[in-house]
Amino acid sequence: AIISRLGVIVRHRALGWSSNAMVVWQMETAQIDSVGPKLAAFPGVTLCYERRAIDKVWPYRLYNMIHARSRPEALGILAGITALPEMSGIPHKVLFSTRCFKQTGAMITAQPETTQ
Repeated sequence: AIISRLGVIVRHRALGWSSNAMVVWQMETAQIDSVGPKLAAFPGVTLCYERRAIDKVWPYRLYNMIHARSRPEALGILAGITALPEMSGIPHKVLFSTRCFKQTGAMITAQPETTQ
Protein backbone atom coordinates (compact mmCIF):
# COMPACT_ATOMS: atom_id res chain seq x y z
CA ALA A 1 0.00 0.00 0.00
CA ILE A 2 1.24 3.46 -0.80
CA ILE A 3 -0.69 5.12 2.03
CA SER A 4 -1.03 3.10 5.21
CA ARG A 5 -2.47 5.83 7.40
CA LEU A 6 -3.94 9.29 6.92
CA GLY A 7 -4.55 11.64 9.82
CA VAL A 8 -6.30 14.93 10.40
CA ILE A 9 -5.43 17.60 12.93
CA VAL A 10 -8.54 19.33 14.25
CA ARG A 11 -8.25 22.80 15.76
CA HIS A 12 -10.48 21.84 18.69
CA ARG A 13 -10.56 25.35 20.21
CA ALA A 14 -12.05 26.74 17.00
CA LEU A 15 -14.80 24.11 17.32
CA GLY A 16 -15.64 25.18 20.87
CA TRP A 17 -13.60 22.58 22.79
CA SER A 18 -11.86 25.20 24.92
CA SER A 19 -11.71 23.62 28.39
CA ASN A 20 -8.70 21.38 28.17
CA ALA A 21 -7.47 19.63 31.26
CA MET A 22 -4.33 17.59 31.78
CA VAL A 23 -4.80 15.23 34.69
CA VAL A 24 -1.68 13.83 36.32
CA TRP A 25 -1.91 10.69 38.46
CA GLN A 26 0.49 9.60 41.19
CA MET A 27 0.87 5.84 41.12
CA GLU A 28 3.43 3.10 40.99
CA THR A 29 4.58 1.73 37.65
CA ALA A 30 2.99 -1.66 38.42
CA GLN A 31 -0.46 -0.02 38.67
CA ILE A 32 -0.10 1.70 35.32
CA ASP A 33 -0.16 -1.57 33.38
CA SER A 34 -3.70 -2.28 34.55
CA VAL A 35 -5.03 1.27 34.97
CA GLY A 36 -3.57 2.90 31.83
CA PRO A 37 -5.65 1.00 29.25
CA LYS A 38 -8.86 1.55 31.23
CA LEU A 39 -8.16 5.26 31.54
CA ALA A 40 -7.31 5.50 27.83
CA ALA A 41 -10.62 3.84 26.91
CA PHE A 42 -12.74 6.14 29.10
CA PRO A 43 -15.11 8.39 27.06
CA GLY A 44 -13.80 11.95 27.01
CA VAL A 45 -10.13 11.00 27.46
CA THR A 46 -8.33 12.15 24.33
CA LEU A 47 -4.73 11.29 25.25
CA CYS A 48 -3.23 8.97 27.84
CA TYR A 49 0.44 8.23 28.42
CA GLU A 50 3.08 7.34 30.99
CA ARG A 51 6.16 9.37 31.90
CA ARG A 52 8.87 8.96 34.46
CA ALA A 53 8.43 10.56 37.85
CA ILE A 54 11.14 12.82 39.26
CA ASP A 55 12.10 11.70 42.74
CA LYS A 56 11.14 14.27 45.43
CA VAL A 57 10.03 16.77 42.77
CA TRP A 58 7.22 15.41 40.58
CA PRO A 59 5.62 12.10 41.59
CA TYR A 60 3.14 11.82 38.70
CA ARG A 61 3.60 8.97 36.22
CA LEU A 62 0.31 8.66 34.36
CA TYR A 63 -1.14 11.54 32.33
CA ASN A 64 -4.36 12.05 30.46
CA MET A 65 -5.99 14.88 28.57
CA ILE A 66 -9.66 15.77 28.60
CA HIS A 67 -10.92 18.13 25.89
CA ALA A 68 -14.33 19.56 26.75
CA ARG A 69 -16.55 22.50 25.88
CA SER A 70 -16.66 23.81 29.46
CA ARG A 71 -14.85 23.38 32.73
CA PRO A 72 -17.89 21.72 34.38
CA GLU A 73 -18.03 19.24 31.48
CA ALA A 74 -14.32 18.41 31.89
CA LEU A 75 -14.74 18.04 35.64
CA GLY A 76 -17.75 15.78 35.04
CA ILE A 77 -15.62 13.50 32.89
CA LEU A 78 -12.96 13.49 35.61
CA ALA A 79 -15.62 12.62 38.20
CA GLY A 80 -16.54 9.61 36.09
CA ILE A 81 -12.89 8.57 35.95
CA THR A 82 -12.38 8.88 39.70
CA ALA A 83 -15.52 6.80 40.25
CA LEU A 84 -13.85 3.82 38.57
CA PRO A 85 -12.77 1.29 41.21
CA GLU A 86 -9.23 1.26 39.77
CA MET A 87 -8.92 5.06 40.12
CA SER A 88 -10.49 5.43 43.55
CA GLY A 89 -8.20 7.21 45.97
CA ILE A 90 -5.32 7.70 43.52
CA PRO A 91 -3.75 11.12 44.15
CA HIS A 92 -4.06 13.40 41.13
CA LYS A 93 -3.99 17.01 40.03
CA VAL A 94 -5.96 18.77 37.30
CA LEU A 95 -4.14 21.35 35.19
CA PHE A 96 -6.44 23.43 32.96
CA SER A 97 -4.98 25.17 29.93
CA THR A 98 -5.03 28.96 30.05
CA ARG A 99 -3.36 29.87 26.72
CA CYS A 100 -2.34 28.01 23.59
CA PHE A 101 0.84 29.10 21.85
CA LYS A 102 1.14 26.19 19.41
CA GLN A 103 -0.50 22.86 18.73
CA THR A 104 0.43 20.62 15.83
CA GLY A 105 0.55 16.93 15.16
CA ALA A 106 3.87 15.15 15.23
CA MET A 107 5.76 15.09 11.95
CA ILE A 108 7.82 11.95 11.54
CA THR A 109 10.10 11.52 8.56
CA ALA A 110 12.20 8.59 7.50
CA GLN A 111 15.84 8.80 8.53
CA PRO A 112 18.33 8.55 5.69
CA GLU A 113 20.16 5.24 5.60
CA THR A 114 23.82 5.43 6.51
CA THR A 115 26.56 3.20 5.26
CA GLN A 116 29.41 2.12 7.43
